[in-house]
Amino acid sequence: MSAFVLRNRTKRKAALFVAFGLKCQICDYDKCQTALEFHHISSESKLFSLSSNDKYTAYKDIANEAKKCVMVCANCHREIHAGLVKIELKSNFDEDKFLTYLKLNKPKKTCKICQNEIESRKSFCSMTCRKKFNEHGFDQNLMISMYERDKKSFMFIGRYFNVSGTTIKKRLLKIGLLNK
Repeated sequence: MSAFVLRNRTKRKAALFVAFGLKCQICDYDKCQTALEFHHISSESKLFSLSSNDKYTAYKDIANEAKKCVMVCANCHREIHAGLVKIELKSNFDEDKFLTYLKLNKPKKTCKICQNEIESRKSFCSMTCRKKFNEHGFDQNLMISMYERDKKSFMFIGRYFNVSGTTIKKRLLKIGLLNK
């Protein structure tokens, strides 16, 4: 699992906890967040599990699924499934809190060389850092492998290395893998 997926999943789960009020809807337990779970009020309407959804899912879709759930502690959740507790609650999910949390906790993007904070659409803070990356941070063996073995396009490889497809083509020409 990539660092991006792990970071995104953690942020999404934290936003869900905040939107549900950070406590069990049945007994008000709030000591340990890892003991809190999501329970679908109606299993027939369940499209996916909130806690183990590995695929990228739009935040609106997550919010719509959360509206069908309640947040309960592990003990109450087991009692619900054992039939000891009859759940007559409606979801207290607050979509505005969920979306606000996600906007406020957007990860900061940093320069790949010096780690300074940068604008979200940029990869480097300056031309100096971009040149350093092009000289030292470019894995030529990976580029060759992506081109020869995986048959990836110049554009695909370029996106991976944050350069243009033309730059990849020029590098492959320079090392003799392409004919003019």
